[in-house]
This record gives sequence, structure tokens and C-alpha cells, in this order.
Amino acid sequence: VANESNDFQANQPVSDAEVYILENNKIKYTFKNDNTLGHFKNEELEVKESRDYQLFINYKGIQYSSEIETLIAPIPINNVRTVVTNEQRN
Repeated sequence: VANESNDFQANQPVSDAEVYILENNKIKYTFKNDNTLGHFKNEELEVKESRDYQLFINYKGIQYSSEIETLIAPIPINNVRTVVTNEQRN
């Protein structure tokens, strides 16, 4: 995070921000505004297991960067069960 602003309102949509994700600190996926306030899209990004991803947003001189997150493999579901019990409470 570089600059801070007292007039920034996170709940207000914007259309003129630079938004992108870095994959493994190498491949840049830019998200473009689709002419709707607050809606940024990218058709190329396909997240993959064991890869690192980091989000960057630049808006009016304010820079945000997320922590680097690694996409972990899902835990396989072999068997799903439900156990129903009754408890008495006073």
C-alpha cells in the first residue's frame, strides 16, 4: 500500500481503476471495466492448483495489493454422511 486517502469510500463503485492479478508473480491478467460502475472482467484467467495469485488495484494514486494466495487442491469427497441426533436442553 503506497498512498492513503481520507476521502476514499470502499462502498462506492468506480469505473476508472486499474485492476489486475499476477499469477506466480509473472503472468499479468488485466481486468477491464465493462462500462458498468464497479464491474471489472477478465475472460482469460483460469485459476489452477498450486499457483500463486495476487490482486492489485490502483485508483487515483492509491494502491492496494493483496497477500499472495496459493490455490490449494480440493479435498476429495469419497463419502458423505449425515448423522441426526436429538439433544435435550434445560
